[in-house]
Amino acid sequence: MINEINKEFENGDINKESDEDTTKKGVFFILNSSGETINSIVVSHYSGLKGKKSTQKIDRLQNLEMADSGCEFIYKVMSGSDSDYWDVDFKTPTGKIISYRKNECNIRYWDNGVVIINVIKNFKLYIKFSESGGCHS
Repeated sequence: MINEINKEFENGDINKESDEDTTKKGVFFILNSSGETINSIVVSHYSGLKGKKSTQKIDRLQNLEMADSGCEFIYKVMSGSDSDYWDVDFKTPTGKIISYRKNECNIRYWDNGVVIINVIKNFKLYIKFSESGGCHS
């Protein structure tokens, strides 16, 4: 029995399927350039000139889908128009909030329903819009 376990361990077969699941759905730790952990993200949407606000909060970062490279994450939010604004708030365990407010057409890149917001130096957050048109700055 022990020899069988050792062989599986050497072959790397143990928990292979669960490792793949963890890669796709695991808990992600996001660090800013100061090494602080981001433990929740709040995405607020202000609709047009009327100022209607709706908010989506991500407390459990495993709800984010990891993109192909590095610290890039995909999160689906509601679609909007050119006059809409988005606030993205990153909250640390100490209560510090790092906020970014963007008008959709001023976001660095928006195409095929994917928005890239540069957050801090080498960190990007992909926000995927469910039914967006296209907007380039």
